[in-house]
Amino acid sequence: MHFSALPVVALLATTTITTATTVPFHVCHDQDALGVNRIDLTPIPAVAGQPLNIIVEGTTDVTIEQGTRVHMHIKLGDLPAPPVEFDLCDSLMDGVDCPVPAGSTSRARFVYNVPRVSPAGRATSTVTTFDKSGNELSCVTLQVDVVRPMAATATGGVLTKPMRDEPLEKIEGEDEAMTWTWTYN
Repeated sequence: MHFSALPVVALLATTTITTATTVPFHVCHDQDALGVNRIDLTPIPAVAGQPLNIIVEGTTDVTIEQGTRVHMHIKLGDLPAPPVEFDLCDSLMDGVDCPVPAGSTSRARFVYNVPRVSPAGRATSTVTTFDKSGNELSCVTLQVDVVRPMAATATGGVLTKPMRDEPLEKIEGEDEAMTWTWTYN
């Protein structure tokens, strides 16, 4: 019988858990006109060089109109990341369009592409939303852990002593030993 560990390693190295995680956040000021009550992130921890999906839910105290701007300022440890800005109305979910009347509960989804050069550690994000006149509607801060991606690479051969005492049969054309190299991308 012939065994090769490569397909299993490839599967494990590329598997991503996609369950959203509700994260704690803090309102920057006493009042939050957007009524943010939940923030979900996927994946947790965030991975350098990969997208971070963000879903924010809230019940607004004001009408949200086209031109409502979201500013994200992120610090990765002590390093500031490039700021991100977008129109909130372009991110609304569940068939909701602007204007969103006051008293409505809605969700917005956006994707933050975590910079590939991000160091591993804790990132702090301040997300401030302004109406089209420039008045602040909301400000929240949250923290998320960032990890470096890890990839497994294998070169030649087969494992000689996997999870049992006898060696696997040699696959024709392969070397006697398996060399594993863990690299950070």
